[in-house]
Amino acid sequence: MDELLAMSRSADTGNRVDAVQALGRRIDQPDAFHRLTEMLRDQNVTVMVDAAEMLARRGGNGGVRAVIEELGRTADDPDADYIMYKLEELEALGEVPILRIARALVASEESPDFRAGLIDVENYMGHHNPK
Repeated sequence: MDELLAMSRSADTGNRVDAVQALGRRIDQPDAFHRLTEMLRDQNVTVMVDAAEMLARRGGNGGVRAVIEELGRTADDPDADYIMYKLEELEALGEVPILRIARALVASEESPDFRAGLIDVENYMGHHNPK
């Protein structure tokens, strides 16, 4: 795991992209999940979006929560839009029930960043699955 975590911090973007996939295969391990969550803040948009997709696809409710929380934290960052586009794609194609998972979480018990991200998700893609 140490080698994989080091690869995920490489200056080489290709190594970080590869690390996202490898970490996703180990997402049940706390270190892998935590590092994927950190990679949502990567300087490269591809790495950010790949990490978001991996968390949404394989990270269960906690993965979706982490991605939505990051969207709330980075609402003013135009690169975060690409994460939103990926979530919408997963929802629209029926691959990951983003809205169902997000709505099942009790927003009042979540962080302010999560609540802000949830509002953004609902505004952007709530039409796919109206309440």
